[in-house]
Amino acid sequence: MNRSSTAPESDKRKICRCGRDLSGRGRELCDVCVMVDEVMDSFGEVLVQHFPHACSGDLSPDRTIRLVHAIDEAIVEWIDNNVTEETHESAS
Repeated sequence: MNRSSTAPESDKRKICRCGRDLSGRGRELCDVCVMVDEVMDSFGEVLVQHFPHACSGDLSPDRTIRLVHAIDEAIVEWIDNNVTEETHESAS
């Protein structure tokens, strides 16, 4: 008898890198993480505009993690404070 230690594909929950559940979604990232990535890209673009001769765009890993976490929290707070179910549905 062949016993597998992994659960069947149908039993596996899809989890985003942030820990949010992605079950029932056909994506690898949740909406918030997609927005976080867009903000991080914009952040880099603004810095490059102001410092075009910079050698690199690196931040320390610790600073990057804290920045991503702060952006995530800010997005969630903004959505909680400004988006109703009706607005969310009409935007879809």
